[in-house]
Amino acid sequence: MNDGAGTSRARKYCELMISSGRGVLFAGVNLNRQGLMKEAWVFQELLTLLSWGFTIKRVIADREFTTYDMLAMLGFLDIPYTGPIKRTPAMRKLMDQFIDAKSPAVVPYSLWPSASTRFKIGAITIHVIMKAERGARVRDIRASLAAGKITRADARKHVHIFITTERNPAKASSLISWGMRIATISRHRWRIETGFRVSDGVSQSSHAHSNKAKTFWVVMNRISYDLWKVQQAPHRKLKNVPGCWCEGQTRDRFADVAGDLMVKSHAAFLAAKA
Repeated sequence: MNDGAGTSRARKYCELMISSGRGVLFAGVNLNRQGLMKEAWVFQELLTLLSWGFTIKRVIADREFTTYDMLAMLGFLDIPYTGPIKRTPAMRKLMDQFIDAKSPAVVPYSLWPSASTRFKIGAITIHVIMKAERGARVRDIRASLAAGKITRADARKHVHIFITTERNPAKASSLISWGMRIATISRHRWRIETGFRVSDGVSQSSHAHSNKAKTFWVVMNRISYDLWKVQQAPHRKLKNVPGCWCEGQTRDRFADVAGDLMVKSHAAFLAAKA
């Protein structure tokens, strides 16, 4: 999200990243507009990646993308989805049952279409995964709630809730461990947050006022980040070679070189135009 210049407005972007092993690359950027169905944009981007020969094992996204329509469209592509979900009354009820030790950490659930959903394909089977936040233990949360040290609302804040359409194990006894592995995999989603932070430092910031100019600058930032990551890849193959530069250029060094090239290219363009 980028603050609009001199206003209280903000530009919000949908961005897609490919994550494979140690490699992470931005694969798409789109400016959110009123009336735009972000799920349709994600669907189209995934179709493009598939047409290029990519194999997509799963999609991991943020809470705002965890919608009935998103699950429906990914179901058409047979791609599983995992992500946090908004704490609706139904989800809060499940969380309370988990906090009160009346239900396990992983439970099957069905999402149904509503009047606002674009698709109406009936119930979508999912699994809801609940786990204590990092550094906390469920039994401690339960004990604090029982002792009156925290409120029910506070107890919920210490519990993360996810949904997944990944294929569950055949053995019911393996369901909990399977769900915890899925929750761990979903943490990879935060790699894109790191990508945003690092990418914003690859090139200079923009003070553009128009949506087109700002979006162009955001896209160029992401392309620069991808170029930096691509030039790092060959260096990692030299990790066992003594005295080599294993990781390639640092972000700042790459940004300096790229900035110099952009200035020289622009100067050459102006000279040729004159």
